[in-house]
Amino acid sequence: MSDSTLVMFSKAPVAGTVKTRLAQRIGPDAAALLQRAFLRDAVTRFVGVASRNVLCCAPDTDHPEFEAAIERGWELRPQVSGDLGARMAAEIDRYTSFGPTVIVSSDTPSLPAALIEQAFESLARFDVVIGPAADGGYYLIGARRGDLPIFSEMVWGDEHVFSTTMERLVADGLECRVLPLWYDVDTLESLRVFRAHLGTDLGYGPVSASESEAVLSTMSLLGD
Repeated sequence: MSDSTLVMFSKAPVAGTVKTRLAQRIGPDAAALLQRAFLRDAVTRFVGVASRNVLCCAPDTDHPEFEAAIERGWELRPQVSGDLGARMAAEIDRYTSFGPTVIVSSDTPSLPAALIEQAFESLARFDVVIGPAADGGYYLIGARRGDLPIFSEMVWGDEHVFSTTMERLVADGLECRVLPLWYDVDTLESLRVFRAHLGTDLGYGPVSASESEAVLSTMSLLGD
């Protein structure tokens, strides 16, 4: 799609600062290794889906893993201050001035590029596209204009984020395409699901995430 932008949110893979719920079960060092692997896999898988690829970094762009993404075709931007809604709104408002914009994160390591492609295709007809997540939030949000009524005064992390977002879109008269349900990996249970999905065709070809698979092969998950 002409002048489209894919924005991917990610945190620097620093032990003790990432995947804190997962870290409580597998340890902060292992959680940081997974964060690094998820980021590397996503950088490789998603590049080329849009005409512009932006890695939106936290706490800033000054990390070797972020800098390595530049060579793979990604621009770097630090995440702005504020809650998740403020950060997403800033990127939607910025990049929809150029064309359709989709936001994802590096927390969905099994997400196929085909679903992001579907999102951009949907924005030729719909105002907004959204991908609901299994935890009640969403794994993808896209729009063709800014100033949306969905990012402020939201309880992020709540199981009603997706449903509340849909209610606001309907109330504002915005047409929305809903993508298939997918899942983030931020708990031990979702990590086990992801591991089981590796190599499995979930409808978009076999799930392939070589960096993540390499890390998981060295890791004994609790309860195995």
